[in-house]
Amino acid sequence: MTYKPIEGWILRTIYNGVPVYWKISGYRHYGRYRVAIPYRYGSRRIPPEQYDRLPLPGLTHLECIGRKAYLVDVKHATIYSPEAVLKQRIRDLGSKGKVVNLLLESGVVEWIGLTGSWALFMETMESDIDLLVYTRSPDKLYKILYEEALDGGISPCRGRYNTGLSYIHGFRLLDACYKGIKYTLRLLIRLEDEDCCCKTIYRVGSIRGSMEILYAISPYTVPATYAVYIRGLGRVILETWHSRYQELSPGAYKASLDVFYDKSRGIIVSPDLGGSIEPPPRSPGDN
Repeated sequence: MTYKPIEGWILRTIYNGVPVYWKISGYRHYGRYRVAIPYRYGSRRIPPEQYDRLPLPGLTHLECIGRKAYLVDVKHATIYSPEAVLKQRIRDLGSKGKVVNLLLESGVVEWIGLTGSWALFMETMESDIDLLVYTRSPDKLYKILYEEALDGGISPCRGRYNTGLSYIHGFRLLDACYKGIKYTLRLLIRLEDEDCCCKTIYRVGSIRGSMEILYAISPYTVPATYAVYIRGLGRVILETWHSRYQELSPGAYKASLDVFYDKSRGIIVSPDLGGSIEPPPRSPGDN
């Protein structure tokens, strides 16, 4: 089956003679135009803080996401199909392909594709295996990863940045090492871009301070959503597309969040636009 390019797929355009690589962001798009973030300018990786500072065309305010973003015309772009790229590069992965085998042998993965530097033939010895994964049972897949961690197959990557956030298992299972192989998984909630970018979301401000995650509504997936309580806002939805925040446990945090109003869902908060979610300050009596 042929799928339209969605979340995590890579597009390539040419600007002033230089190839620009984009990662598609989200599931809401304008027909043949995809909402995307710049990933690489030539071979140079673009830091997130520079996304909206580049002299690239297509940056505009989009009412359906309540912020500025780039629109890329798929008709005039090269599309990197994650599934096709994985088939092309599976032999090149060598032993790193064990991560793919682990997922396929889980019995709950319906589609898997390769993205990131490996998809562009720009990998280095230190490059992660970046995989897009579709499953209708993200909880079951996560449990399989958890059991693999208990058996010692999955562990934190040596020397790899890890936040001080409190996780059930002490490190991220979607962003770790499998038998020494670095991987990052983005679990997709769909394989088709079913939503048009036609509804309106308003950015109404920002908030900083303490936050309590009450429970996960849709954890592990892209996006991940949580029911949270924030003083001054009450009980609201936290939505994040950032892989760092896909495995948050219930409990207290300190956060810097943008606040949006969605007519269909009410108040939505997000750390994705330069915000953050961190563990609360430790008291002197904490061990």
